[in-house]
Amino acid sequence: MKQLIFGCLLFIGLSAYGSDYKLTFTEQQVQQQVNTQLPINRDLGLAQLTVRKAWVKFLESERPLQLSCDVLINSFQYQGNALVVLTGDLRYQANNASFYIDHVHVKDMQVEGMPDSLQPTLKSITQQVLSQTLAQNPIYTLSNGVIEEQLLKANLKTVSVEQGQLAIYLDMY
Repeated sequence: MKQLIFGCLLFIGLSAYGSDYKLTFTEQQVQQQVNTQLPINRDLGLAQLTVRKAWVKFLESERPLQLSCDVLINSFQYQGNALVVLTGDLRYQANNASFYIDHVHVKDMQVEGMPDSLQPTLKSITQQVLSQTLAQNPIYTLSNGVIEEQLLKANLKTVSVEQGQLAIYLDMY
């Protein structure tokens, strides 16, 4: 009986210890997966947005992932390019071991040759479209070599930039 109790206590102790799993990624690793998804085309009826290129940057901030996107805009009023800089919250979806960006915020948007009066509307539309797109398309998917059965049950705990790498801590509960 003492051995059973000792075994249970040992199991509980080991389960509590090391319940976090740390993954690290370089900008280059994330950039490579982002590149495989481009271009992204969205038809809005009266306009079309095409994300042709995107550049990944890690920031030491509350929202550590930044994307700068080269966007082609075609509408009945305007045709041209925009550079959109955005951030968002990272979300981990365990069923496919993928990371997504939620709550997209457009930090900056520079549009070639568009009247200033139309830019706030375009910024709002662009933020909506990119928010929907990034919430549905993973920015990074763990490869089969990294996936362990336990990762499929994990929850995202924290995200930060450590020594120039994106550090993701998963709660293994």
